[in-house]
Amino acid sequence: MSKHIDHAEEARKILRGQPAGADAAQVHATLALVEQQRIANLLNLPGTPEEIRSMVEPGSAAADRAEMILKGLGL
Repeated sequence: MSKHIDHAEEARKILRGQPAGADAAQVHATLALVEQQRIANLLNLPGTPEEIRSMVEPGSAAADRAEMILKGLGL
């Protein structure tokens, strides 16, 4: 199983710890946006919330975000 990186958190850590790391923070922020778009695309797929949950790695930041979105939608 691959290690999941929470890119949004990595970007925040870099910016808090080292202002010179803005380029690295930008990369992580961009990857976080890509991950959020992937989740949005999954939510647009036909299927039940359970099928959507099965498309993300359990315990990952993506799974947490998908769950938050599904909960927000009342699913």
